[in-house]
Amino acid sequence: MNTSRSGIAPRSPFTYDELVKEYNKQVAALEKRWGEGYFYPVQARKAFDQRLNMFDCGEVVEVYSSNYIEDGSSFDDVMMSDGTVKTICYGYWD
Repeated sequence: MNTSRSGIAPRSPFTYDELVKEYNKQVAALEKRWGEGYFYPVQARKAFDQRLNMFDCGEVVEVYSSNYIEDGSSFDDVMMSDGTVKTICYGYWD
């Protein structure tokens, strides 16, 4: 099994229940940091609900990501609901 530079390893596809659990964990962390009714947790909940609807329709959705900087460039390794990991390069980090 190949692991990405940020440590995210490919895995078997997520189930709907696993996605709900992961998204709830992310919203709980935002609520702890910002407060329950604050903008960021509210918008995250809306985005996660939209992703769950897309997942129900058979689309592959983002589950979580990990950011790192290497050789002066900023990267994200993104775990997708089908178990794959995609690497996104944002360019040089100034």
